[in-house]
Amino acid sequence: MTACMEAHWIRAHYVIHTHTVDREVSCAYTRARLLSKIDKAWKVLIGWKTAK
Repeated sequence: MTACMEAHWIRAHYVIHTHTVDREVSCAYTRARLLSKIDKAWKVLIGWKTAK
C-alpha cells in the first residue's frame, strides 16, 4: 500500500468513524490516534513529493 493510498484510506475511515460514533467518549482516543496517523501519512507524502 502506498502512502497516498494509505492516507486516503485513513481519511475515509476517519470520516465514517466520526459520523457513526462521534457521540461516544471512547471515540476521542481513537480520533486522536487517527489524526496522528493522518498527520504522519501526509508528512511522508509531502516529504516524498518534495524529494522528487
